[in-house]
Parts: sequence; C-alpha cells; structure tokens
Amino acid sequence: MKDKIFIVIFSVIIFMLGLTLFWSQNFMAYNYSYIVCCLFLIIYSLLSPSTVALKVSQIVVYILVVVVQILFNIMVISSYTDNDFVRYVYRAMGVLAIAAPFLIKIKFFKQYIYHYPIIVAEMRSVMSYSQLVTNQFEIADKVNMIKHAGEVLSKLQLQNILYNLPRHSSFNYVNNGVLTSHYFDAAYANLYDENVYIVITRTMSLPSELIGLFTNRPYNHVSIAFDKELKTLVSYNGGQRIAPPGLNPEILEMMINKKGAAVMIYKLEASSEQKKQMIDKIKQINAQGSAYNILGLVLKFSYKPNIMFCSQFVYTLLASCGLDYFKKKPIHVTPMDFVEMDYYRRLEFLQEINFSEEEALKIKELV
Repeated sequence: MKDKIFIVIFSVIIFMLGLTLFWSQNFMAYNYSYIVCCLFLIIYSLLSPSTVALKVSQIVVYILVVVVQILFNIMVISSYTDNDFVRYVYRAMGVLAIAAPFLIKIKFFKQYIYHYPIIVAEMRSVMSYSQLVTNQFEIADKVNMIKHAGEVLSKLQLQNILYNLPRHSSFNYVNNGVLTSHYFDAAYANLYDENVYIVITRTMSLPSELIGLFTNRPYNHVSIAFDKELKTLVSYNGGQRIAPPGLNPEILEMMINKKGAAVMIYKLEASSEQKKQMIDKIKQINAQGSAYNILGLVLKFSYKPNIMFCSQFVYTLLASCGLDYFKKKPIHVTPMDFVEMDYYRRLEFLQEINFSEEEALKIKELV
C-alpha cells in the first residue's frame, strides 16, 4: 500500500513540476524543484522502516543526484540559447531529470520488512551486519553508476547527442536501400558455410556509452555476418554520419578503433535455408525502409516493424528462421543476452580482440 501511495505522490509531483518548469523562463526554478524533490526523498527515507546504513546511503545518493541535476541546469539548460528546437529539448530533459531520484528510489531502494515471531539480540545484530555488508556493495555500485552517467552526460557529449537527434526518427523510416546488390551477392555466396557469426562489440563510442547507462553492460552493440571474414557484417546503427540511422553494413575496424574497444566473435550453426531466409528478411527490410529505434531503448516500444535497435534486429532475424535459442520479447533483448542467455550452449566462441591505444592508432591510419 505504501509503495502505491509513493508512486501516486511521485506521479503528481512530476506532472505538476513538469508543466510548470517546461514553460517557465526562470531557470532557477529548476534548481528549486530539484532541491525540493531531494528534501522530500530524504524525509521519506528517514521515516521509512529500514536500517540506518540504508537510510544514510539513500541520503548520500539523493544529494549526489541533486548536485548533478543543478550542474546540468547551470551548464546546459540555462546556458544554451542558439537554437529554439535544441533549447526546448534541453528544457524537456531538465523536466525528465526531476524523475531521476524517484526512479532510483523505486528501483534500488525498496523497503523490505522482515517479520519474525521472536528476535533475540544476537539474531538482530547478525541481521544488521549482513544487511550493512550487502548495502555497502550496493551503495558503491549505484554511486559508481551515477558518477559514470555524469561523465557520459557531460555538456560536450549532450551537445553531440542533440546535434544528431534530428537525423533519427522513431516513427518513420529514414533509411532506405543502403545495402547494395554487392552486399547481397556476397551474403548469398556464403550459403555453403552453414554458420552465422554473432559479433558483440564494445565500441567506446558515445552511443555505446549511452546505451550502457540503460543496460549496465560493457558490450552494447551486436551485429550478424554470413561469412567468417565478417565482410557481410550488418546491424542497426546510427550510420556514423555517413548513412541514415537504421539498417546499415558495418566494418569492424571502424567500430573498434578507439582505446578500450573490444569485440567477441561467436558462430551459430545455421542451415543454408535458414541463412537464405535471414538474408531475404534483410533484403525485405532494406527495400521497405528502416530507422534506428532510439526511443525504444527507454520506452521499449516499436512504432513500426522495421524501427529497431541492434539487439532487437539480430534477435528478430534469428527468430524469423527458428534460430532464436532463448525466449524473450525482441524489444527487451540486450546485446549481452545473446551470450548470457545461451543456456544450451548453441554459440561457439571463436575469438576476443581487445584494442590497446597503439593498435587503435594503427587502425585509424588504415581507415
């Protein structure tokens, strides 16, 4: 009952503040709203039945969040005036930022009340210590996540994101016919190789870092190829400012040419007929059109069938010919699911490549 009351209060606060702030030209109001929400959550946590350690951890996290929110307002929302569209987007992001501490509260700080008929002093001390140890690791993990989010969502990175937003569409196909007949000729020519190749990538790119905020995984891109040299590598991506976001061919060296980038390559048995079905499916998407499902990363919704993100695409492709070796809704599949949910060991690991700074520089010279 208490959780339902909290969610209702949370929804009302966000709705009222959202309406007020979005149309407000007083950017100090954003800071006041962030502080009020922080104080509300601190008081709520102090009055909630939980351990002292958990209460302290919540207060620390809420204070860190409000600091990040205020910095975002000062450095981004109130300082940008060049473009009306971008300014509206910044203000909308400022409104959405109000929800951050509430979502942290709901997701990471649920209250658990244990009922025991008799609790002796020794038992209570053991319980408190075990909870303290558990909370200590959880607190450190959450604080590191918030710190990483702040690094990714720096002012420069946000400007880069917003610069590229107009290229995307989560409601219409913007990519059409990017894959050429040469690609399909090469793909069909490898039907004799009864394997497909699943490539999981840590690109260290901005999109990958952003996706990592939602998946909490280091590897945040997945592709599929029909030849062992990976010349037919394909997936959904942002187009790297060369092609429209959506279904695009990929060159591995261009995705992993940064320090810290890495790739894991697996193969999955597939008959010639199954490979043909997948290539035909790609051909159909290429002809109909596609778009990168950027909103689907958060909302878990696809407006049209060919609006997808990378893991959604690869899973849909495998499912189209009966090669979906784990069961999950495509919109909920993440890149690491292809490895972590391979319970029956259908994948065969081939190679992992980690790129040092020197190797990255060499690749950059080549491309």
